Amino acid sequence: TRWRLADGAGVDAVLVGPSVVGRAPRTTDAPGAAHAVALDDPARTVSKTHAVIVPDGPVLVVTDLRSTNGVRVVRQGGAIERLEAGGTTRVGDGEVLVLGELRLLAARLPSPDV
Repeated sequence: TRWRLADGAGVDAVLVGPSVVGRAPRTTDAPGAAHAVALDDPARTVSKTHAVIVPDGPVLVVTDLRSTNGVRVVRQGGAIERLEAGGTTRVGDGEVLVLGELRLLAARLPSPDV
């Protein structure tokens, strides 16, 4: 399953497997993450290595890597979940993942034709 994270202002990342995200992420900082996905954050509220995101069928499994400014999820209906440092949550299609102050809409993409 492929997923897109986009902010509508230039950040547009497609996730195809376990990924570590941040301003300057390193996969060595997140064992098990196969891809490093750099996010443009001029406000610098996203940590260099902020979170691990693993596509898992109908959801993304997001783990905070003890980032400075945390991870939040804006759920369908507007409820906000704030992760504790090192915490994990699931993010569904159409929910908003907030890393620091960077708001990213999570969208599940159709599978490519085989």
